[in-house]
Formats: sequence, structure tokens, C-alpha cells
Amino acid sequence: LKYFELLQIDRVRFWASFKNSKSGAADAAAATAAQPKSTLASTLMDIVGRMEEARIRLKPFVVKDFFGVADGLSVQLYQHYEREIRRHFLEMIGALHLLGNPVGLMRSLREGAKDFVAEPMHGLLASVEQAKPAHLVKGMRKGTTSLLRNSVGGVANSASLLTDMLSNQVSNLTMDKADRMKHQTRREETERQQSNVINGLGAGTRSFARSLFEGVSGVVTKPIEGAKKGGAVGMVKGLGSGVVGLVAKPVVGISDAATDVLRGVKGSVDSLHGEAPLTHVRPARAIFGAARQLRPYSLADAEASQLLERFLAHGRGGYAGGGGGGGDAEHHEYNGFVETGHGVVLLSFACVVGVKGSGRMTFMAPLRDVFVLEHADDVHDARKHQTAGRHGVVLHIAAPSGDDDGGGGGGGHHRGERSVFIACDTPQKAQVVLEKLTQALHDYRAAQHNVLVAT
Repeated sequence: LKYFELLQIDRVRFWASFKNSKSGAADAAAATAAQPKSTLASTLMDIVGRMEEARIRLKPFVVKDFFGVADGLSVQLYQHYEREIRRHFLEMIGALHLLGNPVGLMRSLREGAKDFVAEPMHGLLASVEQAKPAHLVKGMRKGTTSLLRNSVGGVANSASLLTDMLSNQVSNLTMDKADRMKHQTRREETERQQSNVINGLGAGTRSFARSLFEGVSGVVTKPIEGAKKGGAVGMVKGLGSGVVGLVAKPVVGISDAATDVLRGVKGSVDSLHGEAPLTHVRPARAIFGAARQLRPYSLADAEASQLLERFLAHGRGGYAGGGGGGGDAEHHEYNGFVETGHGVVLLSFACVVGVKGSGRMTFMAPLRDVFVLEHADDVHDARKHQTAGRHGVVLHIAAPSGDDDGGGGGGGHHRGERSVFIACDTPQKAQVVLEKLTQALHDYRAAQHNVLVAT
């Protein structure tokens, strides 16, 4: 039993924002590709699951002369905060991107109008007291600037949320997985950049031109890609995807262009007040595996995870996250990295990516096609590989029919197989790379076995 004469938790104030992660949205889309109802439900959740700066103010929790078990106190605490959260339900609804965050817009307009009246009054009183008219001029300037910043910036921000929502949902409903990931990566990169009107116009023009080009070229490229992967049936599917993209991608481009311009307007008016935009102090924490495992923060893992995500999203090297026969059963979550001395090898649960020290990707290989890993050194036969290092690891990869034997160093042995040489500066690092790759291959095969058992 517990006794409290007085237990008080002070009031809590915070701003609540929520947005589905890019990888989470991609995984949901992949997992429900063959289930239209689930896909529609996921899309609806994405629409209503974006909230920006809902102001939450929870009243204090006060208990006097409590005598009882701890569970009873926990129930009271839960009921109190559940009631308080429900009290802010309309506030959270009004902060949804779906509606353009009208609560935030009204808050900005109210603050601008209040400053427009209050700041000149404060300046007038200071001018009278100190006999300095400059205070009145300063107050009028601050009030006018605040009104302009909050009204124009608030309207631009609200409109940009609507156009961004339109762009994302058209992309989710009409594009394939690879195109969606590319689009989301571009949008997040643009969003992280500091913007003004000039930059917004430039970014908007590029967004529209890129989407228009991809829409027109997709009518030709999508059937060819489909035919390579699935023959006649794949070509028909590719043709359908290309025709849909011809209509949808220009719409996405127009929405993205409008979003970029509106964000540029908001950035310009925000700069009138001398406010610096919020930026990340450090890269986001790396999350491991489909279980979204959290580990102690590591800057190296965080940077490697972002680099892997970017390469997978752009789909360079002819292999883009899950396409080309791997199906939606594959998972491309981060699984670590290993340094080679000449660069770094990035590992996901479905592929391996080689990156030079300059940041340029040298190869991308799906783990499903890797069938042999060999340690190579000057005693072995590394000299036959045209590489700069004497030590390293050789990946033997079963290339799909029709693929060439290129792909990051080393010639293929025969049709249907290619080799990739990962150069290391010491035998010790080569051994570490081999062990990491072996473990990654084991993790992939174990995951595929679990999928087969589950089905």
C-alpha cells in the first residue's frame, strides 16, 4: 500500500508533429502490393497521419491524501492524461496536413495581427517616456514585419502542405515502388535545404521539368524494363505503368513545383524576422532490420544508413530496392557497414553496396544472387583482377540472363555469372570484410527461410 499526502505533476505543454517515415511507407506499400484494400487503408492512414505543430497543453495531475495500491494510482494517472488528450482532439485534427493545418494558420494570423497593434503601442510608450521617436518607428517596423511574416508566411505554409499532400498521394497511388522512393528522397532532400523565393522558383522548375521528362520517357522505358523482367506480360504491365505515369507524373511535378515556390515564399518572409531555419545537429539514428531495432547512437552508422538509403532510392547500378525478381518479400533495412581502406561496403538485409572514398558507388549486388565469397590476396589470384589493391574479397554473382558481366571490377567467368572484387588495403581488413559479408549472406538466407516457412 502507498500513501501520498499530496502528489502533483505540473502542467505539460508541448508541440506535437507526426509524419510517416519514408521507409515505413515504402515497407507498407510493398507488403500490401497484392492487397488493394490494405493498400487503400495504408494510403488513408498516410493522408490523416501527417500532423504539424499541434499545441498540446495538459492540466496538472493532483492527488491528495491517496492511500491504496500503486495500480490504483496508475489508473488515475492514465485516465487523467487520456481525458486531457481527448480534450485536444480538435486541435490535432486542425493541425493535419490534409486540411493545410488551419489551426496553425489561424495562430499565425492572430499573432501577426496582435504584433501589428501591440508593437507600435509599445514603441509609442517608449518614445514618450524617453523622448525618442525612434522607438515608435522601430515598433511600427516590428509590427508590420510580424504581420507580413505571419500572414504571408502562414498562408504560404498552409498552401504548401496541401500541394505536398496532393503530390505524395498521387505518387503513392500511381507510381511503382522504385519511382515512389526516388520521389520521396528528392522531396526530403529539397525540404532539408534552406529556401527563399529564388531558390524555390529554381527548385520548382527543376521538379516540374524532371517529372515531365520522366512521364514522357516512361512510355518507352517502362515497357522495355517490363519485358526484360517478365517477358510479354511484363511488357504489358510496363506499358500500363508508362501510360499512367504520362498523366500522373506531370501532375506530381506541378504539385512539387507549387510546393517548392510556396516554401520559398515562406523562407523569404521568415528571413525578414531574422529567424534561422531549424537544422539537424547530427544525422538521424540508424535503425536496424525489419523489427526497427534501436542501438546506442553511432555517427558512423547514422551516416552509412543515410548513404545506403540514398543509393537504394536512386536505384543506381541497375538494381533498385527489391526490383528485378526479388519481389516484395525482400527487406532493404540497414544491416551495418565495413571499411575496406579504399572505401566502405554498405550492407542491407537484401543487398550489398560498394562505395569509394569519394562517395561514388562502385557496385550494388543483391544478396539473393551471391553464391560464393572468396578471400583474395597475392597468394591467391588477385592479380588477375584489374584492381589497385592486392588484398580483398571476391563476390561471385549469378547474373540474370541477358545481363552483362560488368559491375564494379573484375570480369565475369562465363555467361550468367560475374565477379566483383572488393579491394582492401590489408589482409586483416579483407578478413573482416569477408566475415561481415558472410554474416550478411547468412542473415538474408535465414530471413528468406523464415518467409518460406511462414507461407
